[in-house]
Amino acid sequence: MISATGLQTNAIVVSIRSEQADEFERLFADEELPIWDEFHDNGTLISASLTRVQHGSQEKPGVQDYVILAVFHGMSGHTAHDQDERFNAFLPKVRRLQPSAPFVGRHHDPRPTRGRCGPEKRRVSGARLSHLFVHVRSLPETRRFYVDLLGLEILMEEPGYLRIGNRDGWHMGMEEGKPIGADGIELVIGVDNVDDAYRRLVDAGAVFDSEPQDMEWGARHAWLRDPSGYQLSIYSR
Repeated sequence: MISATGLQTNAIVVSIRSEQADEFERLFADEELPIWDEFHDNGTLISASLTRVQHGSQEKPGVQDYVILAVFHGMSGHTAHDQDERFNAFLPKVRRLQPSAPFVGRHHDPRPTRGRCGPEKRRVSGARLSHLFVHVRSLPETRRFYVDLLGLEILMEEPGYLRIGNRDGWHMGMEEGKPIGADGIELVIGVDNVDDAYRRLVDAGAVFDSEPQDMEWGARHAWLRDPSGYQLSIYSR
């Protein structure tokens, strides 16, 4: 069994006027991506992605939604990003492209405030990131991979549904039988020793994209796919 460690994962929805979506993407590439690159290079940011939502259940005429997913090494990395002067110069430019009250913003409290908040009187009370939900090809194969091999805990299990993770950190819900797909998203799991994890998983039949490698930000990573084809990175320091 491989021991997994927790990470600080942040998921954000940003709504932009459709006619200014291309402008937003150019702005994001020019001003936010360099910050991501710097934080990734110094080991603060594990992975991050910007995804244009297609055919979402909350689709609105004239509005293009984006999902931003960022995985940091702990809360300190997230805080450092949100306090960066370049990020705070970027936010007002994004607000000008949004259809209504800011969906990405800050208020007087020094801690970052994001999401569909707007003025404080309209902010949802008690909102928090709960868990990631994914569709998988086979729950038994997925359970064997994440629980029996990787050592993540079962937090909830019932017919057709499995929730795994760490009781003191982030977790993931899974359901079988629906179409799957997650281009641009990578699941990142910390382990005690990535070389030992690599050998155990290879012996169990897992196929890796590469052997463990030392990365310039100080971690040692190996990449593979889980039984449903989701990209996965395991790492240790």
